[in-house]
Amino acid sequence: IITEVQAKPGYLLDDTPKTITIKDHQTYILDVFNAPKGGLLIVKKDSQTGEPLTGVEFKITTANGELVADNEGMTSTNGIYVTDEAGQIEISHLKPGTYTVTEVRTLEDYVLDAAPQTVVVEANDQQTLTFTNTKKGCLIIKKIDSVTREPIDGVKFKIQGCNGNPYPEGDYTTDVNGVIRLDHLPEG
Repeated sequence: IITEVQAKPGYLLDDTPKTITIKDHQTYILDVFNAPKGGLLIVKKDSQTGEPLTGVEFKITTANGELVADNEGMTSTNGIYVTDEAGQIEISHLKPGTYTVTEVRTLEDYVLDAAPQTVVVEANDQQTLTFTNTKKGCLIIKKIDSVTREPIDGVKFKIQGCNGNPYPEGDYTTDVNGVIRLDHLPEG
C-alpha cells in the first residue's frame, strides 16, 4: 500500500491509498496525479470610470467562516487582503471549496460595497470576482441675490440628514462666493 503524505506546494495531496502487487523480476510504474490548487482574483474598480482602486481591504473566509491565510496558510493575514496598484488581490494555491469575500474598508471618497460575494474555487481553476465602489456625493449650496444674481456670503444654514441618513448635523456658513460645499455625502 502506497499513500502520498506530502504534496509539492501549490498542488493538492492525493492521499487515496494505492495498492500494487509485485511479482518476481518485473518493473511496475505507479502513476500518482496531483492537480494544481485553484486561485482567486479580486478586482476593485470605480463604478463610473472603471479605474482600479488601490488600498481597499477585503476579508476572505471559507464557507464555514475560517479566515483564509496567504502563502498556503504559511502567512497569517487574519483573512484581510488589500488591493494593489492595479486594484487587484491575487491569491493562488487555494484548496477547492467555497469562499466568501467581503469588502471591509474602502477609500474615504467612496461608499463601501457591503454585499459579500461567494465563489466556488476548483482544482486547477482561477475565479475572478469584481467589486465596484461609487464615489460619495457632493452638495453645493449657492446663496444668491434674487435680483442681481450676486453671491451672498455669511449666510448660515442648518443641515441635517433625514429618513435615517447619518449625515452629521451642523451649521454651515456661505463663503465669499456665497457657497457651502459638502463633500463625501453618503447616498440618501
